[in-house]
Amino acid sequence: MWLFFWLGLGGCANRLSQLLPADAVLSPAEADAFDVLRPSAVIYTGPPRLRGPLPPLQIFGVYYAVDVVLVSEHPDWDMHEYARLDGPDGPIWMAKDSDQNGVQTIIAELPDIEAWVADVAVPRRAGAIAATERWDGDRLTLDLAYTNIDGEPVELSVQARMPAKPPGLRNGNTMGHSRQAVSAALDLERMGHGGSATMSIGGEPQRIERLLGVYRMQFLLQQAQGGFSQSSYFVTSVPEGIRVIRPGAPDVDWPTRADEQWVRTEADEQTTLRYDDGYLVREYVFQDGGLWQVTITQHGRALPVTHAVFQPPLPDVTRPFEGVGVSRFRLDINQQVGHAVGEVRVRWADEDTVDVQIVPEAPDWVASRPIGGTVRYQEDGARVELRRVD
Repeated sequence: MWLFFWLGLGGCANRLSQLLPADAVLSPAEADAFDVLRPSAVIYTGPPRLRGPLPPLQIFGVYYAVDVVLVSEHPDWDMHEYARLDGPDGPIWMAKDSDQNGVQTIIAELPDIEAWVADVAVPRRAGAIAATERWDGDRLTLDLAYTNIDGEPVELSVQARMPAKPPGLRNGNTMGHSRQAVSAALDLERMGHGGSATMSIGGEPQRIERLLGVYRMQFLLQQAQGGFSQSSYFVTSVPEGIRVIRPGAPDVDWPTRADEQWVRTEADEQTTLRYDDGYLVREYVFQDGGLWQVTITQHGRALPVTHAVFQPPLPDVTRPFEGVGVSRFRLDINQQVGHAVGEVRVRWADEDTVDVQIVPEAPDWVASRPIGGTVRYQEDGARVELRRVD
């Protein structure tokens, strides 16, 4: 009853609605329809501009074994997130502070942080994080200290309980964060609320926000995140597959930098491009040259973090074709099927340029983040530039 009371209270209702998860957006029958492979209907009018397939968009995925979310009453910050990613060399703690515009900056103790998960183009900075994590059964005590992006020392101590079972609704809301960079869907594998926390920023104690003075904005999660990300990369063909350089040109102001070698394998009419950065394995599967499926797997986990399927497969964007190629997409997060759905539209704008439009439809927090841009061919390769659009 208290929940329905809160939902009727204007600004507080809006704030709480940003936290409420939902169900899958596709029925089982609707989801199954994506698994029936249909050929693209476009008519090709010329030879390929690049040897081998080209990814015309970017899918990301990451899983956090522990994720603490706090909302303080600090005037400059909207939310604070402290996440543990279990890498091949041990756990990596990240501090992710979101400003009042929802821009989230990652701080982690990684010397090559610009190249770390470089297909997620969010601001980041290398910095020391002192984290002590203790468990008593399902109860966590976390003590953490670091310096935030504004140069302020931050200290916190959190006590919370991790639920033994998933919530009834697992399609998590992104709460408006990183909207400038990604169109993301979530799976809330575990979601605990409450507990206790003390926090200071710049030596000043910070209160944890309470909606209506009651609902404490503190959460302990296990969650997976995945979806589409803004992109800037240059692709050239190499004998083993493709070379991907980020960003797509030296003059692009971009938060990540990487030089990646993607390996190509072929079987029947399918081609797979695979890239492993030591943390995540990306597999882009093409049918007759058009992108059909993408799977992102994290080291140490058997379940894919993100799986995207396009139906019919996208047209082969290395070859000129007539009209507009329209494909539906389905996003599965942490093997939860149908957490997002929408369309991708591609067309040749001129003899060197392909327009790409990613138009999510549901849920609302994904639908509000379309992404658009171009694949532009040059003499030695193709430059992909995709940005969040209104």
